[in-house]
Amino acid sequence: MCAEDYRSLETDHFRIFYDASGEKVARTAARVAEDAHLHITDFLNSHPQEKIEMWIAPNRSEFRRASGGRIPDWGIGLAAPTQRRILVLSPADAPARIDLEEIITHEIAHMLLGMTLPGQPLPRWFDEGHAMFQAREWRIAESTRIVWALLARTLIPLSELTNSFPYERASAELAYTESYTAVDFMVRTEGLDTFREFVRRAAHTGDFEAALIEVYGWNLARFDDEWRKHLRGRYPWAVLPGVLLSIPGIFTLLFLAAYLRKRRKARRRLAQWEEEDLRFR
Repeated sequence: MCAEDYRSLETDHFRIFYDASGEKVARTAARVAEDAHLHITDFLNSHPQEKIEMWIAPNRSEFRRASGGRIPDWGIGLAAPTQRRILVLSPADAPARIDLEEIITHEIAHMLLGMTLPGQPLPRWFDEGHAMFQAREWRIAESTRIVWALLARTLIPLSELTNSFPYERASAELAYTESYTAVDFMVRTEGLDTFREFVRRAAHTGDFEAALIEVYGWNLARFDDEWRKHLRGRYPWAVLPGVLLSIPGIFTLLFLAAYLRKRRKARRRLAQWEEEDLRFR
């Protein structure tokens, strides 16, 4: 993107570029960006001070050109930590109503995590999950998506979300949702201090899995198993149909049906006896 075609607004940690029609959006973005920067750096216990560029594309065509076609047509934000640059689509030209605070916080979370763990090949699920966690991107739709995946047994293994996400939207949405739950699980399991220690160790060693083993005691495969157990515990009713339709579950259902039939038959017989008893008194 060409700076000559844009105006700029500077804050403590950001230099925001916008076109002539986007001043109101830029001022809102500046406030949101500084709030997000404060919250996320405290969360990570990491405080990089380098200035970050934020470009607000006024329309979809400019956004597509500036992103180099690296994101799907439904994408609305991009962060490049090595370049210290964030690109977001202006809400004025978004295909649907977007939450500017959410998208900016999401991209800043990518940026600050990348600046905290520079040069590391982070698992994509961890990077995206952290960004969603910071932006609080959890709604009823996400819960529904996880429940259906548990019911249908279609959860995507985290190992398949290490380097990339599915490009097709529905599968990508499940991948993002799973990523959120994985990072949420890390924070819930041992608390924020442990998560911070994990980030510190990963930054020190440059090895994501080694830090995971050292701090949480799990390699990536074991983490996947524990995360799945966590989801099944969080949504136990979602896995009930699968349990009931298993071989032991089927026998349990047959036994229960036989028991209920027997009980109804006994009640009818008892009622018949009582009726006969009254008739012959």
